[in-house]
Amino acid sequence: MKVDDLEAVELAAHGTERLSVIWLHGMGQDAEDAAAIVDRLGLAGLGVRAVLPRAPAQVESPVTGLQTRAWVDQSVLKLGRSDPETLRTSELALRRLVAGESARVGSQRVVLAGFSQGAAMALHVALRYDEPLGAAVLYAAFPFGDAPVMESRTAANARLPVWMGHGRRDWAIPYFIGIGVRDLLVENGHPVEWHKYPGAHEAFRGVGPELGEFLARLAG
Repeated sequence: MKVDDLEAVELAAHGTERLSVIWLHGMGQDAEDAAAIVDRLGLAGLGVRAVLPRAPAQVESPVTGLQTRAWVDQSVLKLGRSDPETLRTSELALRRLVAGESARVGSQRVVLAGFSQGAAMALHVALRYDEPLGAAVLYAAFPFGDAPVMESRTAANARLPVWMGHGRRDWAIPYFIGIGVRDLLVENGHPVEWHKYPGAHEAFRGVGPELGEFLARLAG
């Protein structure tokens, strides 16, 4: 599957498609990392279709010096600052992907999910989307501090449900940052389901059936 220059892996639901979840991997990861989460949680058996786009390789790794995949060009040491051009480009590409899934299952059965920078991107796109979406699912989320999303929310997603998880020992995106995102959402009227996990900066580490139960409620 390809939407303009954005490649995506598709994982079919078992039986009737009840929900479509677009999974955004973290910086330096790939679609296969997100696919492992979907497989581990057994979401296909719940009628959940998964779409796993690949971010472009556009950030230099501080370890290898090579270009690594990222939704937004930003330093891992300055996550509050983001490059507006790459943020805008990724948002437009993901909006087209959401539109395609909405045409397939209906916008209110589309969920944006992500880990770390993928979580920041998922929230940014979901709250600014023009049609009501099902929910956002975020693990180790942080805000794009120079692109305040609450001020640009659409009326369609001003009460978007959000599932959040965060590792208590996260060294990259400290736990208090996740708490801050949660509190900001709650203060602005979003129903948030919050889960604390004991792990570090690992994608959806420790998540059990609670996420599947959340998605199953959305799928009706």
